[in-house]
Amino acid sequence: MLKKTVSFLVCICLMVGVGSTVLTASALTNISSASSSISISGTTAYVACSVYGYQAKTTRCSITANLQQYKNGGWVTIATWSQSYNNYRGALSASKTVSRGYSYRVYATFSAYANGFTEYVSLASKTTSC
Repeated sequence: MLKKTVSFLVCICLMVGVGSTVLTASALTNISSASSSISISGTTAYVACSVYGYQAKTTRCSITANLQQYKNGGWVTIATWSQSYNNYRGALSASKTVSRGYSYRVYATFSAYANGFTEYVSLASKTTSC
């Protein structure tokens, strides 16, 4: 009964740590979980994203991570990284020098392919400042 109830939820989002967001996708078809996080040390932003499909089912996945800066009332993408994987899981990490006095986040799009169907999920990290 509980499993059926949970399966009706599209996702359960949990905040984990500073600048990190984790998605647990109980009702999605190809993606079991995804995460995006950002941390800043000095003026270097460190980005980490991961996606997991289902080992016996998902055959390909990808991550596109956008580092965004909050400027003039909106989020502006200042760097983008993409990576594809011929596997049920993948992880991406990157870094970029950023300017002081702004807030930053990672906005990531994840995809997973299985049985002729590609599923997409987008996820924003928590915001952190420099």
